[in-house]
Amino acid sequence: MSFSVRILEDTATQMLKSVSENLQAKVHVRFLDIGHEMIIYASLIVPVRTGYLRSTIFFVAVEGLAYSFGASADYAFWVEMGTRKMAAQPFIRPAVEVFMSMFLEAVVQAVMEACRG
Repeated sequence: MSFSVRILEDTATQMLKSVSENLQAKVHVRFLDIGHEMIIYASLIVPVRTGYLRSTIFFVAVEGLAYSFGASADYAFWVEMGTRKMAAQPFIRPAVEVFMSMFLEAVVQAVMEACRG
């Protein structure tokens, strides 16, 4: 003996879809704000000789709620991680560490707002 239940249409699904879209939009806006703050922070601590490395620091949305933060200068990795002959001068990792909790707070705040109304 077996049985199945098939829901053709219900109001809860539509409501949850609406909340999900609204939630994602709120989180996205807040993440972009935090990303801008990360760029500023990293720009303040990056070692500067010509200013090129600082000018290549970025925070961009990749897809959905996926983002990329870094610097596009060819030598950015070596400045961040160091070499045999040069000590590391991190500027990306410290920015991520400082702002990570803000990303989590943004998600929690958006969920709380979505649940309220």
